[in-house]
Amino acid sequence: MKQLKYAIVGLGMTRMGHNPKHSGRAYESEAVRLAIEDAGLKKEDIDGCIHAKMEAGGQSLQNWTDGFPRVLGIPTHFYFHIGRGGAMGALAISTACGFLEMGIAKYIAIGYGTDAWARSHVPGRRGGGER
Repeated sequence: MKQLKYAIVGLGMTRMGHNPKHSGRAYESEAVRLAIEDAGLKKEDIDGCIHAKMEAGGQSLQNWTDGFPRVLGIPTHFYFHIGRGGAMGALAISTACGFLEMGIAKYIAIGYGTDAWARSHVPGRRGGGER
């Protein structure tokens, strides 16, 4: 049997739904913090970060310059953006495996967060929310 080389060692999820008081960056940062904690790691263990972002569909694009690593104080060696609609998760994982295979990092955090649903359902705005 072939031995596997890589594993997802932590998962972090935040509250979902209507919460206009939190930004997508805040959701993403909290999810990554929870994933690092779940993995039993420290932020100093993370050497690479990947920001998975939505690039297709109807939401406005969010471009953050090293968002969650800066917010969390992760001393990352690289910060990589990847996005492709619904495929962003799989692409981020396969990209992380490539960085691990090349020896660029030992632990990579992948983050994604959005507030698009909350922004699109603001009461009184055209096309969203209760009136």
